[in-house]
Amino acid sequence: MASASANSAIASIGLTPVTKAASATLTAKECRGTLINTFGQTAEINLILCTAAKGLNLRLIVGTSGAGAVNLKFNSADKIYLIDQVLEDGEKVRCATPVVGDMISAIAFQTGVDTYDWKVDVISGTWTVMTKYEYFTTYTEVDPGGVITVTDNKIEAVAIPSTPDAYLYKDFGAAYFSTYFDIRFKVNLVSASGSDANLGAICLANSLGNTTDIANSLYLQLYAYSSHTNIILVQRRAGAVVATSDIEDVGTYNTNFWIKLVREVFQSKLYAYIYTDEFITLRKTLVVNLTDAGEDFRYLLTAQTSGNSSKTATVTIENMEIVTH
Repeated sequence: MASASANSAIASIGLTPVTKAASATLTAKECRGTLINTFGQTAEINLILCTAAKGLNLRLIVGTSGAGAVNLKFNSADKIYLIDQVLEDGEKVRCATPVVGDMISAIAFQTGVDTYDWKVDVISGTWTVMTKYEYFTTYTEVDPGGVITVTDNKIEAVAIPSTPDAYLYKDFGAAYFSTYFDIRFKVNLVSASGSDANLGAICLANSLGNTTDIANSLYLQLYAYSSHTNIILVQRRAGAVVATSDIEDVGTYNTNFWIKLVREVFQSKLYAYIYTDEFITLRKTLVVNLTDAGEDFRYLLTAQTSGNSSKTATVTIENMEIVTH
């Protein structure tokens, strides 16, 4: 419980209380002289600041413990100055295990004739900088046809065929993806040459190859059917044994979706949460039952060919974030 003196201190600096118990994009009004409180939080939340501008300032305080991480994210046009660090555009500050009373402040200050950025200070608790996106330039590229282009946190595969095998991968080490994991990314199936074109957007495995040949893996598959695309969550086990989730028809080509791939802590289910924006508006949840709870994985593969279609597909995959592993 907060002390009377703490409440008086907040009142004395004239902060307007604003409660945010779920992920949201803050308006300019909500970032001007406010105390943002996470009271009532029930799951991990992402609070996205508006564009930095003259006169904006706020404090963010944890009002509920034990409900999941609290992330303060920033507009992609802004920079963040935190203690002795200058964060890259769009990075975030994270309190992984929030405790009631943990607090940070954010103040917009002028950095150019018409530009402002954010200065963040930790008041209490443990807040860390999250370099959230995977840098695909550090991955190994298998691309005999030269159809994959990699730039930092984005992959573009143009008219990628089903064969020969092509993909990007990274070896994270034995059992890196164990028990619970949470991996997030943005994906867009831009086009396909015809029905049945498909590829793996993300795959966790202990060997390398296309999605059909790897005997043991968890992966999210993109399919093209007629004029629509579908996202299918598949667990492939021991050769031809495959468990598949429901199919979600996500509409026409060239549409961005944000995916959160989660294996829950008891390892009996794998979920794919499909969002129409940056992890705020949930469109659909896909789930597949896992028959061999407890298997760990070392490789992450992406933009992965399937080896089972004569059609090609163009896809972009970007902003991949391994939140928990």
